[in-house]
Formats: sequence, C-alpha cells, structure tokens
Amino acid sequence: MNSLPIIPFSQPPLGTLRLPGSKSITNRALILSVLNSNLVEIQNALISEDTLIMVNALKALGFSIDVNTADSIITVQGLSGRIPNDQATLKIGNAGTVARFLPALLSLHPAGLYHIDCCRAMRKRPIKPLLDALVSIGAVSVFYHEIEGCFPLTIRTHGMQSGTVFVDNSLTSQVLSGILMVAPFTPDSLKINFASQKTSWPFVEMTLKMMEIFSPCPIPVIEKKTICFSHRGCYALASKKYFVEPDATAASYFLALILILGGQLKIPGISLKKTLQGDWNFARVLQTLGLHLDEFPHELIVERTASKPLFRLIHNFEAYSDTFLTLAAIAPLFKGPVHISGIAHTRFQESNRLCAIAHELRKLNQDVIESKDSLIIIPQSLRPAIIETYEDHRIAMSFAILGSYDLKKTGDPWLSITNPSCCAKTFPNFFGTLNHLRNPYEIEKPCLTRISQ
Repeated sequence: MNSLPIIPFSQPPLGTLRLPGSKSITNRALILSVLNSNLVEIQNALISEDTLIMVNALKALGFSIDVNTADSIITVQGLSGRIPNDQATLKIGNAGTVARFLPALLSLHPAGLYHIDCCRAMRKRPIKPLLDALVSIGAVSVFYHEIEGCFPLTIRTHGMQSGTVFVDNSLTSQVLSGILMVAPFTPDSLKINFASQKTSWPFVEMTLKMMEIFSPCPIPVIEKKTICFSHRGCYALASKKYFVEPDATAASYFLALILILGGQLKIPGISLKKTLQGDWNFARVLQTLGLHLDEFPHELIVERTASKPLFRLIHNFEAYSDTFLTLAAIAPLFKGPVHISGIAHTRFQESNRLCAIAHELRKLNQDVIESKDSLIIIPQSLRPAIIETYEDHRIAMSFAILGSYDLKKTGDPWLSITNPSCCAKTFPNFFGTLNHLRNPYEIEKPCLTRISQ
C-alpha cells in the first residue's frame, strides 16, 4: 500500500484556512431538502466521497439533484416527502450518515422494495437499532442477506406509522437523527423514546436545529428522553437557500497544528456563538492548553498564547468523539499523561478507533493503557514510524498533524501515512491544504485524489 511521508513544518503556520463545508450538516441538508416542498440550493456544501454517496443514493431513488463542484453548491428539488422510485439498489460505501439516514427516509414510501449494500467495513457497523425501531412500528420489514442486524439487506417499506417507538442510540446518535428527520410525516402522532443523551448528543441537537430551520412549524422539545411529533407535513425552507458551516472536525486538525507549532490562522465563515456543530468544543479544550481564540461574527483567529510545554490532560470526549483522535495523535508531545474517556462507541466507527490509535501510538514508542471506554497515553521519546490508517480518514489526518512536528530538527520526514487517499471521505484536499500552510507562497497543488460523482 502506498504511503505519504509527512514533511515537517520549518516555521509556524500563518495564513487563512478555508475549510470545506461540514459533512454532517451537508448530509442532513440533503435529506431535509428532498423532504422539502421547494427547490433548495445548498451552499458551501461539502463535495466529498460521503456526500456524493448520499447524492447518488438519492438520485437512484428518483430525486433530481445537481452538483456544482466548482462552486460547492448542491441543488435539490424537494418532493414533500414523496419518494419517486418504489424500487432501487443503493450503494452506501462506508458512509455512516447515509447508512442511518436512508432507511428512515425509505420508510416514507408506502410500498417500496430497496436493496442496500456497502463496503466491508460498513458491514461491521451497527444498523440494527435503527431497523428494529422502524420494524417495531410497522414502517418496514427487513431481510438480512448475511448476518442478522448487518448489511447487506433488503427493506420492504410500508410507510411511516404512528405510535410509540424506542430508539437505542447508545452506540451512535445517527439512528435517532435519522428517525427524527422523518417523524413529522407520521400519519397521526409519533412518540420517540430514546436511550441516551450522552453519545455524540450535539449531533442530535444539530438535527433538531436544522429541522427547525427547514420547518414552518416549531419542533417539539425533548422531555425526559422523549420527544413527541404530530403530523405536520413537509418541510418548507423559507429562503430556498441553505449555507453549510465550515467543518468543525476538519478544523480540529489545524487547531492542534497551531497548538504544537505556534503561528496564527484565520478561519472565515464560522461563529462559535451560533454554530450547529458540537465539535467546535474541541477549540475550548485546546484553550485550556494555551490556544487563544479571537472570535468575530464571521471569522475566528487562532494562535498560541505562549510556547509553554503541554502538561497533562484529563477529558471526556463522549459528546464530540470525532475529535479525540486529533488530541490522541499529538499526546506524545505532552509532558505528562493524557487521559481520554467517553470513547467506547468509537470502536464501531470507520475503524475500531480506540484500538487502532492505541496500536499506532505504540509503534511510536508511546505507553498506552487501553480500557473499554478510555485511553491513557503516557508520553515517551518518539521514534519514526509508518502509520497504518485502517482506511479511516480521521486517523490519517490526525497523525499527519503529529508528523508536521519537526522531530529531527532537520526538516526531514520521520512519519509516513499509508493510504492517504482515504481522506477523500470528508476532506479531499486535506494534504493540499496542509501543504499550502507549510508553504503559503507556493501555488496550491491539486488535491490528492479525484472524487467521482
């Protein structure tokens, strides 16, 4: 497998960081747009592997969608909750949001038959809690082709039903978000009980806030792990345009870069006071370690307050676990142990993230204590290594930040990343962006991988 040596920075990064749109927001906007009564223009949309998987699946269902890659705009013709095609074969790759949002969307068809398949990694990821919930209210029937509770599978749909449903969202918040977005289409009323307000809960709050933006009616409030919907029909976005925020998880890598190297970055298009993304809380975590944030209405300026050593840290990442990898990867540069908890559910994501990052840190000569829910990383002298990425974009990007540290003080690479093209999942031009910050006066090189629509 090919590997990419990471060239260390010879000077602190300085410049403007233009981030891609949020994957989580883009894929939610796509679902809410097809449920809309109007044509919707999604601006600053992320055009990446995951979002194009969603686009292609929706097109296979008969929706009219136009992707303008150059301007990062996706235009969607909403059909007020109607799904045009009653049969389709849907390929979802390893896209978690697609896997959890699509079955809920499909349940709106009164008599559909849909086959869903995926890549090898997705066949290990949890889907049963969502389908069990839909089956329990009679919205779908499911036939599993290989392993009970896993893809590939065939869904026969019967239309969204009224009643009471329990959603086990303890492993992933996406199952609850998927059902929430279609809940307004219940014939009468739907009472949703759910298991937890902990695991990645800010993503559920994101879903509810976006539903509020797209809906002409207020969204019900949550009371004691319960939310009740009555039939209120389709969504109707008043402006017919929706702007996607810059991706907070993508930002985490560059916030960590400033923390370990110094320098200054301007990040346009973001307001921490108005953001939908809980992953921006990672910036608050880094503030405790010496990162300084100047917040403006539509811009964030990030720099390090002082070149002091990074001391120990204890933090629970359950609410924004996608960013724990960013911190874990730079933990070898700390002067004391780093204790990361609340990450048990990350064993069921693109890779077994908790296990994978522990293994790669040990390659770098770090002492790592791994439990079901946490990692304790005890920094030791770093040694060069080739990092296996497990086809996981977040492992690749996190360790690329560590590799940007000039360990040898010579500017020579000491850390390499295998399969760097896996970053196409959410950030196709990650390495181009990193290179531009390393050499801000050079012409930015084309992105590492091409994304097909």
